[in-house]
Amino acid sequence: MKRPEEVTLSREEGEALIERIERNALSAVQYVRFPLSPEARAAFRDEQQDATVVIDHPNYQARARLSPEVRRTLAAEV
Repeated sequence: MKRPEEVTLSREEGEALIERIERNALSAVQYVRFPLSPEARAAFRDEQQDATVVIDHPNYQARARLSPEVRRTLAAEV
């Protein structure tokens, strides 16, 4: 079950991204937007809580904790 503060791409968004990769239609920089509820936005700005980027795909798994500097920069945008 997805927790309220988790944001995921839909299957369609993921498939569209894979299609662009396969066509070599990706630019050097990719921008991804995640809609955040007011609660998730407040949690993201709370530096007492960890913020982690998670990729959970059958062919690739990764997890990276966001540094305070990166988090502050991103929080200014949300």
